[in-house]
Amino acid sequence: MKPTIYFLDDQIGKGRAQVIRALTNRLILEATTLNLVVRPLDIQTDLVYVIEAGGLNIGLLSHENPQQSPSELIRFLHEQKCQLIFCSSTFPKDLNKSIADLVVNKKFQSIYLKSAFSSLLQVDQLLAYEVSKLLEIIKISIEYSTSNEEKEAYLKVV
Repeated sequence: MKPTIYFLDDQIGKGRAQVIRALTNRLILEATTLNLVVRPLDIQTDLVYVIEAGGLNIGLLSHENPQQSPSELIRFLHEQKCQLIFCSSTFPKDLNKSIADLVVNKKFQSIYLKSAFSSLLQVDQLLAYEVSKLLEIIKISIEYSTSNEEKEAYLKVV
């Protein structure tokens, strides 16, 4: 199966990085409970993490540095054997083009997620909702990618 990139975007430039950061923080907080291995990677002010969960590597990317290439960051996460990559960018057109090139070259499949952030109203509730939906994607992916023994061990914890 090809790795999947989940590209978070919105209409007005609010919330993308915040959702990735909140998801990362939630996974870090639950790392011991969910038996996750969290590896932060320092790449020139961009938020980049690799999370190992039940035999599945998950890449988290918030591209904020205009001097860093989004395609290089995604390629780096692919080299880290990430089967799921959740990403956002302050420069969504660059990231969208990078993802499209990788999909056309049949290296990845992608899913475009529109952020619920459309106003400043109820930001905390929207953020919690979006993070919970992304966690569901991760849990389902872990369930389908792991062996029966790993799955049973993981589901006991969850």
